[in-house]
Formats: sequence, structure tokens, C-alpha cells
Amino acid sequence: MNFQILPNQFDKISEHRWKIALGVISGVIFLIVFSYFTYRQPLTFEETNNLINKSKNLKRIDSLCENLPKPEDFRLVSKVIGGNSRGVSISHYYQSETEYEKIKTSYLGWFTQNGWKLEYQNSLDFNKDNLIIHINEAYRKEAKYVTYCAEEQ
Repeated sequence: MNFQILPNQFDKISEHRWKIALGVISGVIFLIVFSYFTYRQPLTFEETNNLINKSKNLKRIDSLCENLPKPEDFRLVSKVIGGNSRGVSISHYYQSETEYEKIKTSYLGWFTQNGWKLEYQNSLDFNKDNLIIHINEAYRKEAKYVTYCAEEQ
């Protein structure tokens, strides 16, 4: 038997493990640096409103959300700007003690009376022309409901 092969094999295995370890460590460092530079703090209420006021499209969509009828106890707690290649959107988050079934009943009536089409049965997802409105429970600590308003191009 030739025992001289074993030390060379161990060197190759050891070298291979070091390359794998360096690759993993490099990947982890890359992810940490990438996450640090891409993470953004949410905009403040004032910053969001400043962005809205600078855009004709955002103003129109924000106005759509703001002018929807709301239960008396709806209190606006935040706004989030969104969108994609098809259009812009704004979500208004509200705190309220009103039960969802009561909200659902009143919104179903209002939207259908005002020419909006219900997208899905058992939901509050409506569209009219190129406008979209979704009203849902928010599942956030600071807000109970969210009104999502969008315009598709």
C-alpha cells in the first residue's frame, strides 16, 4: 500500500473546506452589508404628505381615499405610498372600534350605489374605470383597518 497519498488527500480536503468556509463567510458579509444599505426606515406622516403634495397622481389617489365615507370613529394613523409599473397606490391605516361586519355592510351599500363594481364576493374590493379600492382589516398593532386606493395606467 502506498500511504503517501493520504497526506495529499487530506491537504486537498482541507483546502476545499477552507474555500467553502470563505465562500459562506463572504456570502454572509455580503447579505449583512446589502441589508444595511437597502433597509429604509418607514416615512414619517409629514414626509409621506410632502411626497403626496409633490405629485399630481398621488394627490388624486390620496384624495380618493380621504373622501371615502368613514365611520365616525375612524382615526387616521398612517399613510403608505406604493405602486408598481402599472400605477400608483396609497394605503390609509385607521384605528377604530367599529366591527368589521358593520363596516362591510355600509361600504357594500355605498360602493354599489355609486357605480363601483364588487370584485370578489365576501370582500370589500371594488373597481371603477381604472380605480381600485380595497378595504380590509389591517392586522397591525397601531391600526385596525386599511383603505388601499390605486389607479392603474
